[in-house]
This record gives sequence, structure tokens and C-alpha cells, in this order.
Amino acid sequence: MTGKGMPRFTAIHFRRRALQAALFAALAAAASLAWAAPPAVALTPLARAMRRAAHGDCAAATPVLRRELARAPKAARYAAARLLAQCGMALHDDAATDQGLNFLNQHFPNNPRVLYITSHFYSQMANRAAHRLLRTAPKSAAAQELLAEAMEARGQWKQAEATYKAILQAHPRQAGVHYQLGRIILTRPFSAKIAAAAKAEFEAELKLDPHSASTEFMLGELALRSREWPEAIGHFRAAVRDDGAFTEADLGLGMALNNARQYQEALAPLRRYVASTPADPAGHYQLALALGRSGHMAAAAKEMAEVRKLAAAGARPGATAAENQAQPH
Repeated sequence: MTGKGMPRFTAIHFRRRALQAALFAALAAAASLAWAAPPAVALTPLARAMRRAAHGDCAAATPVLRRELARAPKAARYAAARLLAQCGMALHDDAATDQGLNFLNQHFPNNPRVLYITSHFYSQMANRAAHRLLRTAPKSAAAQELLAEAMEARGQWKQAEATYKAILQAHPRQAGVHYQLGRIILTRPFSAKIAAAAKAEFEAELKLDPHSASTEFMLGELALRSREWPEAIGHFRAAVRDDGAFTEADLGLGMALNNARQYQEALAPLRRYVASTPADPAGHYQLALALGRSGHMAAAAKEMAEVRKLAAAGARPGATAAENQAQPH
């Protein structure tokens, strides 16, 4: 913390302003050369806007770039979209920046420079939003959550816990806070007492947000570690129901079903997990177990061969903490 309650952001966020200025200067020089048309040639609106942007007149150029970008000729797409994103950053116009970056990532998805400026610009936009939040509503629950998350990132667990508890005192129905408290509790050495305290926080979170897939997942993990298979199955199923893209919940569900000896039912979630995360040996191991115990021996052998292949490449079979706590038997 520094000054009047502002978080100490890392130096890299401030150095990005210098990087942004340097990037703009280089881009302006390149675009100026690329779009310096002969005097006898009439420039299109897009070309005129690009020249203005290249010379720093972003206020005049940005509306035209936004309007004309979709019609940009193939040869001009990269420069036009990059100028739009850069002008958006210069004007603090997040919509313009987002349009330019989306266009770049659509048309040049694997371009290293596109990926580089995308990561930097979105990071700067997030940093601006955080500063604006702390400046305009420093006492709000959202601002206090931001501060608590910054404390977590620095490993200041006690301070973060105190901040979350203060949020609940002022805003007892603020969703997400009990979940964060439960996660902080689980940073401590695991014991039955710790598990019970974390579980109480996660259950309190579900009362505020009954469709929190992350909370259901954490409750499933706790039940799995406590060898409470039916409870684990129920929570993992709820997590999958509430977030169909939550692949870790599919793995947890498959593991819980294997532990409960419901091997046939475990096949579907484990196959989904292996399809989405083929490099994780834990998924192949659990799927091999479910296949073998349900009579599909050839398919089980194939999955175990994949486990050995991944292990030889440096991955560790059955590497999740929850799996080590609750191996099928």
C-alpha cells in the first residue's frame, strides 16, 4: 500500500507507458512511409485517416479508422488495425483499442507482434481500470476486493483475509467473498479443522450464488479428500452443470465415480476431460481405470500406454493432489 490507500503496482506497469510511446513512434514512422501517396493520387478516407494517425492526430483519425476498418484492403489491414489499437490507447478509448486488437487477432492470429501488443495493451487497459476504480470508488466492495486480490498475489494471506472479512461486514451479501476466504483458508496445512472451516465458507458462498461452478468444484475437492464419494459426485456434477466448459470438474467427477466404483458412469466425464486436455496423464490414468473395471480391456490398455508415453516425456501420471489423496481401490 502507498499513499492514500492505493496499491503498489509493479514497476513493469509504469514502464509500459514508455514502451507504448516508443511503439507509437516506430509505428508512426512505418505507417507514414507506407501511406505517403504521390500528390496526384486521391487518398481514400482510410488512407487519409491512417496518415493522420501516423502523425499523431488520433482524435481525427480514430472515428474514420473504426468506420473503415472492416473495408480495409488486404494490404492495409495490419497497419490500419494496429494504428486503431494504438490510437485507442493514446485516447484512452477502450472500445477503439478492443476493435483494433480483435481485428488483428482475427486476421493475424499467430503473428508474434500481434500477440505481443495484445498482451501489453490489455494489461494496460486492466491497469487503467483498476486505478479508475480505486480513484472513483475507493470504499466500494469492488475496490476492496481488488486490494485483497493484490494482497493475495503478494502472499499476504492474513491481510487479504482481514480485508475480505471487512467487506462482508459492510456488504454481507457480496458474492465471491466467501469463496475467496475459503481459498485462503486452504493455503494453510490441511487438516480436518481446516477442511471444515473452508467448507463453511464455500457453503456460505453457495447461499449467495447457487450456480457458482467454482464453489461447487472446491466443495467436491474437499469431499474427495475426505473420501466422501457421494458428496463429491454431487458437487462435481453441479459444477459441470453450471459450467459446461469447466474441464477440471469433469476430471473430478470421473475420479469420484471411480472411487465410488461407478466405473461405467465415470466414462463420459473422463472421455470429455481427455479430449479437452490430452496432455494430462491423470485423465488418461483415470479413464484407463474406468475402462478396465467396466470390461473394456483393449481401450484401457491404450490409455495406459498413453500414460506411459506422457510419463516418458516428463509428465507425472496421476499428478493431481486430489487423486493422490483418494486413489481408487
